[in-house]
Amino acid sequence: MDHVFTEDPNRTIPRYSSVISKPMWLNRVKEKLQNKEYRTLIQFVSDIRLIFQNCHIFNKGNEFDKLGSRLSEVFEKAFHTIFNIQ
Repeated sequence: MDHVFTEDPNRTIPRYSSVISKPMWLNRVKEKLQNKEYRTLIQFVSDIRLIFQNCHIFNKGNEFDKLGSRLSEVFEKAFHTIFNIQ
């Protein structure tokens, strides 16, 4: 479970690439941050949301879908609180 959301899912999850056409994972987001590839906050947020969207699509109805949905809710709430978005 340590690699959930952090590692390239194409390498760790069988048949992932046959379901998800645009994979994203936390270590990739970290690399993009370190390399200053994000020009706007929305680019960063879009990649984080893509992680959760992919999780939902690939895991519809199972425990990972529920985990991803919960983490997505936590992220959205924290994002709105930190940036004072109404």
